[in-house]
Amino acid sequence: MHLLDSRASRMTPNQALLTLHADYIGGQHANYRKWYFAAQLNLDDAVGQSQNPGLQRLKTVKGAKTAKSLDSALNRWRNAMNNMSQYDRLRQIALYLLCWGEAGNVRFVPECLCFIFKCADDYYRSPECQNRVEPVPEGLYLNTVIKPLYRFMRDQGYEVVDGKFVRKEKDHEQIIGYDDINQLFWYPEGLAKIVLSDNVRLGHSLSFLCGANASEQTRLVDVSPAQRFMKFSRIDWNRVFFKTYFEKRSLAHLLVNFNRVWILHISIYYFYTAFNSPKVYAPRNKANPSPQMTWSAVALGGAVSTTIMILATLAEFSYIPTTWNNASHLTTRLIFLLVILALTAGPTFYIAMVDARPAQTQLPLIIGIVQFFISVVATMVFGLIPSGRMFGDRVAGKSRKYMASQTFTASYPTLARSPRSASIALWVLIFGCKFAESYFFLTSSFSSPIAVMARTKVQGCNDKIFGNSLCTNQVPFTLAIMYVMDLVLFFLDTYLWYIIWIVIFSIGRSFSLGLSIWTPWKDIFTRLPKRIYAKLLATGEMEVKYKPKVGRHFAARTI
Repeated sequence: MHLLDSRASRMTPNQALLTLHADYIGGQHANYRKWYFAAQLNLDDAVGQSQNPGLQRLKTVKGAKTAKSLDSALNRWRNAMNNMSQYDRLRQIALYLLCWGEAGNVRFVPECLCFIFKCADDYYRSPECQNRVEPVPEGLYLNTVIKPLYRFMRDQGYEVVDGKFVRKEKDHEQIIGYDDINQLFWYPEGLAKIVLSDNVRLGHSLSFLCGANASEQTRLVDVSPAQRFMKFSRIDWNRVFFKTYFEKRSLAHLLVNFNRVWILHISIYYFYTAFNSPKVYAPRNKANPSPQMTWSAVALGGAVSTTIMILATLAEFSYIPTTWNNASHLTTRLIFLLVILALTAGPTFYIAMVDARPAQTQLPLIIGIVQFFISVVATMVFGLIPSGRMFGDRVAGKSRKYMASQTFTASYPTLARSPRSASIALWVLIFGCKFAESYFFLTSSFSSPIAVMARTKVQGCNDKIFGNSLCTNQVPFTLAIMYVMDLVLFFLDTYLWYIIWIVIFSIGRSFSLGLSIWTPWKDIFTRLPKRIYAKLLATGEMEVKYKPKVGRHFAARTI
């Protein structure tokens, strides 16, 4: 009532109820509406309208293809919301707030709460509930819905010792937490895992979405959406939930989360250094390698990029259970990466085998050039495109199976054209200047020492313990340390150019906003009361005059 009263003071009562219902239930930004389509409940309801006969029945219905499309489902949703009576809007808001108000810790799993509300709403609109004479037992919602869920959450983190609840000595990765519970309700595969204590599937009409045999499920118990709420007391939650992500604390996160950073630095550094180190891979009896060997050796930078991606994918496998639906996405990515690794590294073995033959054809040179350009393309793709958007785009893909990821984990506002262009220009300038400067002042200038030190051996030395095995190779050891130091400087160059260009862009941004970086802080805070009054308090129709008391009051509150 407070929400309605607040909105009714600014608009008509009907409009207040309509906007409130849109914010909670039916609007574009309502979490319930997002969850409804992410979990593909529109398909579940289409089956439920026919008493849940399963996928075969759905295929026989005329216009089933249109009914299954997302656009038609969205249109049906909008029409249902527009045609809904004010009584139904008020009833749905009241029911949702009642479910939320008594939910306790279940409020921390909002999509689970959406599922509970849908089951309650389906039951309320069913003939069984409408024809019921006696009210349901008092405390039914708390005892059959909230309490079992709360006990499951509590038992994950606490155990009873001497009659008292004591925190379990378990790390987060060993506990099924709020995120794991909530994520189960994102997908139809998760909803289909909800089982009753007598092994009857609750979400049998959803089972066709994850490949199960719907007819076998309906032969056990035909639980329609309208009857699900009264079955909550028989749900065995201990058999339902599982870990969807292992929250491990390990250095492997550096690979998984920052793989593009390593590719843009280590791989590019390898391209530069391999091109300027011909003496390292030249034959012993020649001063320089053959052209095909040079192309192929430099092209191994693509193999370096692919290896980093493979290691990041394998590290990601350790964080995601293989039984969850993300594992198939990782497997597909790993197979593609192995193929790309063969394309970027395999030709080098062939070229190395035929390089010493006296009669040479143009084939090794062509293979080396093609290998190089494949490596360059692979490095650019791996460095620019996030790994989650490759081999099946979970962010912009049109497939319904990615809709949950797009709704909950990849739901962020897009930049407008102007700030997006500025962001792209900033990073293009940073890496453009960095790659140009690093090539000429780091790797190119390093080529002469490499040419001298690559084959230099110290002669006439000996050690009591190691003999001459270490001191003879002192120069190659020194060269290896120089390579590593050059790589460290290659990383630091990025930070240098980031500071330079971010300062330039910040100054330009300040001037475009009408500010100056040379304005003293004292003047800024002195003018703050006047600016607050002029920008926030004064309207366009009234003459702007400085009101020191009002302005200072709001300035003090703001500070």
